[in-house]
Amino acid sequence: VVRGARAVAEQALIFRRFAGVGVPVLVNGGPGLVTTYDGRPASVLGFTVADGRIVAMDILADPDRIARLDLEAVEVSTG
Repeated sequence: VVRGARAVAEQALIFRRFAGVGVPVLVNGGPGLVTTYDGRPASVLGFTVADGRIVAMDILADPDRIARLDLEAVEVSTG
C-alpha cells in the first residue's frame, strides 16, 4: 500500500514505462483508465475523486481477470 500524494506520484512515474497507452474509460461508473501494451489491455485503473483530487486508485493488473472483462469498446493503439 502506498500512501500520500507524493509517494503515489513517485510510484506512478516509476511504473508508467510499463504502460504503452492509456485510454480513458468509466470503471464502475467513475473515472478510470485502461492501459495497453502491444495493443492489448495491460491494466485497469479506477479512480476515487473527492474535491477535485484523486484520493484513491484501484488497479487491476491480473492478466486472467483482465481477459474476462468486456473491453471490446476500448479503442487501443499499438503506438
